[in-house]
Amino acid sequence: MLKFVKVLLISLLISGCVNNAKLRPLVEFPVAIKMSAPMGKSILSPVTSDAVTLNPITFEYLPDTVNSAAVKMVVHGMKDKKVEDKINADIQKSYDRLLSYTTVSNLPYRGIIARIPEKYFATPVITFTPTFNFNNLLSIVAMATYDFYPSKKQPQRFQIHVSIVDTLNYDLTSGRQLTISDLFTNDADVGNLLNPKVVAVILRTSSEYMEPNKQVYEYEFQFLEQVSPFNGIQGNQVFALSESGLQLFFDYRTPEFDTNASAFRFEIPYGEIREYFAGDKRYKTESSLYLEPIASHRFLYESDYAHNLSENKKLLIDGKTWNTYLNYPKKLNVFYMNRIQTIQDKIPGWVASQKADDILFIKSTIYANMLGRYTLLDMHTSIGGSTWSTSLHQQEVYDESMKRLTLKDVFTDGFDVASLVRPEILWQIAYLDPGLRLTEVIAEYLSNMNFGLNELGLVINTYATSPTDKKTYAMQLYFEYNKIKSKNLTIFK
Repeated sequence: MLKFVKVLLISLLISGCVNNAKLRPLVEFPVAIKMSAPMGKSILSPVTSDAVTLNPITFEYLPDTVNSAAVKMVVHGMKDKKVEDKINADIQKSYDRLLSYTTVSNLPYRGIIARIPEKYFATPVITFTPTFNFNNLLSIVAMATYDFYPSKKQPQRFQIHVSIVDTLNYDLTSGRQLTISDLFTNDADVGNLLNPKVVAVILRTSSEYMEPNKQVYEYEFQFLEQVSPFNGIQGNQVFALSESGLQLFFDYRTPEFDTNASAFRFEIPYGEIREYFAGDKRYKTESSLYLEPIASHRFLYESDYAHNLSENKKLLIDGKTWNTYLNYPKKLNVFYMNRIQTIQDKIPGWVASQKADDILFIKSTIYANMLGRYTLLDMHTSIGGSTWSTSLHQQEVYDESMKRLTLKDVFTDGFDVASLVRPEILWQIAYLDPGLRLTEVIAEYLSNMNFGLNELGLVINTYATSPTDKKTYAMQLYFEYNKIKSKNLTIFK
């Protein structure tokens, strides 16, 4: 009967009809609150992603003089010292609270005192980690772990492992701590957006729904068991941001779940919520909040290959059938679908240009993806025989107007791309057979360059034909945006 009731509740959650009945009275826990309206600039969906700016603040780590494995953090670099002082005061409060849980009677998990005798002691391991520090937002995750021992003379006999998480999420324009609704557009139904994703986790982890003897490896050693009806994400949900998604935490503050006295964390990729995610937009300012100049940019990890469409398309070469693997977003513009077909149609010509008659394999993949406001196409073809192989890697970058960008478009006027690339080409040639005489075709490498972008840097692909064996020798060069420097790149303007 319980399983039927839970399944009915889950079906209502997935359909968006969430029952707002109150949880059973649990005086040890904070009262759940409703979602508040987001504070800050009004932003409506759909939201398109863009590059983010690193907040130029620094983090100082201070080991505890008594507990060497406990380390707190201090933030430096804000112009507004009141904001900086508030953040550091919050970190200190969090640290003191986490340190107090070495006393069994202070532990916040229900029923924990029945499992650990009060005389047991623990040595804490406490860390503070900035998980998101971009566009005037700052997320800090404080993680504390405790192994409780019966005696200092027998520390190897620990009774139980406990972990507790504290998260601090800030709008750096004011020093205000964020609630989860602040991260989403003003027209987003945050509950109905996130609840089905939580339900999907429940279905994979809670024994009520799992297949017999099935283990869940995707959450490592974490434990999540539903013990009462899940009434949906609340306004006081514990969360943090990372470079790849929104992290939700379940622990003693979510009595619907038994987490085995440890914090359970799972992440919702930005690619799944991008249309309504406004956190990286809402608190941006024209003027800088920091003592140091802003100098570093990057893109968030938003690739969503798992939800893309994929297919194998037949490739006919010299009477033999091979396959090209395609992976692309469900709503990819027809312009790019046509371009993918054009790229595939050119593969036989490139294979023929290698003038090889002992080909044993041809492998070809074409990926389409979004990165901020850019659309990326990535094609890789490799061929080989019993004693040789060669490959061609081609990438294309398009802006919002579907214009294909050149390297000249990416760099600011006057930047010498050849001076950046030439040393890397020579470095890779030095590892190849000198008999190929590739140093004689540097100009060909420089003229055959194509490029792609990823979250952290610029990828340049190029190739040249050896004067000796007439085969193509491709190479890939990688340059982090920080190495090139943002001021030399137009993609962050």
